Amino acid sequence: ALCAVFGAVGAGVRAEEPPVPPAVDPAAPPAVDPAADPESEAVLEGEALKAYEKERKEQLQVLRKEKNRELVVNHLAVLGTRGGRAVRDALLTFAREIKNQEYLDHAFRALAKIGGPVVVDFLIGKHALRADDFMTQQSAATALETVKHPRATAALLDVMTDKRTKIEVVGACAKAVARSAPTDERVVETIFEYAKHHKDTIRSYSLEALGWLASDAAVERLKEALKNDKNTRARGAAATGMGHTKRAELIPLLQETIRTETALPVKECASKAIQEIEGKSP
Repeated sequence: ALCAVFGAVGAGVRAEEPPVPPAVDPAAPPAVDPAADPESEAVLEGEALKAYEKERKEQLQVLRKEKNRELVVNHLAVLGTRGGRAVRDALLTFAREIKNQEYLDHAFRALAKIGGPVVVDFLIGKHALRADDFMTQQSAATALETVKHPRATAALLDVMTDKRTKIEVVGACAKAVARSAPTDERVVETIFEYAKHHKDTIRSYSLEALGWLASDAAVERLKEALKNDKNTRARGAAATGMGHTKRAELIPLLQETIRTETALPVKECASKAIQEIEGKSP
């Protein structure tokens, strides 16, 4: 869509080929140490432990051995819907070892559907949000936007404000942190600061994110940007942000924008924003 502020993660594959599946599953313990999480999980014993290990190994084996791209992607989606501790830990192991960017993105999406503190801790860690590869970082931030867990706030802000972070990742972090902790003072201050950024792309990302704060101050900044920003993308982002607020009083302004705005992408963003406010978004 012309008014989309954030680009989707590419479906390409990194330079490396996916690793050859090991001949024998090392039967490792659950991928995440429960002791590392303050909300530690119950220790599994007896039949419960056997059932857990059986399910985890079976799902991991399917993911490692399947060569058909469509089947792998579909299976990852199914696992995200199914959920459960064994499935989650199979996905965590798979996400740690896979080198195919598309599979990794779908694994993150599946984990985001499952959610929970263990998933959040993984997604903000070195294999995801803090990875060296910016595409992995972007996928992790997008997944965290789905999880919407305040546990990720500090990590998202750290990555977002790091001067080494690529613009695409800054944008994904802005969206994720605004949806995860819209009333957190650190989030509010950072999003407002970046909504005035001299770089048009970063400013646009942050203007859209402002919408999820939904405060009076955020609305006023969006109105100002929609009216006065010289950059088409930023004006479109402001309109999109208004849609995220879900505030019906903005509909007349958006309707006026459709009538008077000269840039077609901005008109489209305003139209979609009205649909979002009215609850008609797909």
